Amino acid sequence: MQLNASRIKVLQAQDDLVNKMKEDAMKELLNISSNHHEYRNLLKELVVQGLLRLKEPAVLLRCRKEDHHNVESVLHSAKNEYASKADVHEPEILVDHSVYLPPSPSDGDEHGQIW
Repeated sequence: MQLNASRIKVLQAQDDLVNKMKEDAMKELLNISSNHHEYRNLLKELVVQGLLRLKEPAVLLRCRKEDHHNVESVLHSAKNEYASKADVHEPEILVDHSVYLPPSPSDGDEHGQIW
């Protein structure tokens, strides 16, 4: 019984640590959008990461309405970076103008569970 109790304590400590990391990451993501240069770089890196995962020649990209201009501004560099990393031609990326992702949460408001 003591061994099981010890295992439960370890698992609880791991779970607490993971939850704390998720909370910190969500707070940091809310703050990063205020630094335009850093935020655009994050958007570019996310687009490149998505392209590397999908490995498709054409992609329909959805973003938040407030990020539309930032996403458009990083597409060219994201295509170049992806093409050089994957050693392929630049993909065609269309930004969806009819369907947007949910807006950012207000202070204290969350979209719910992300993970």
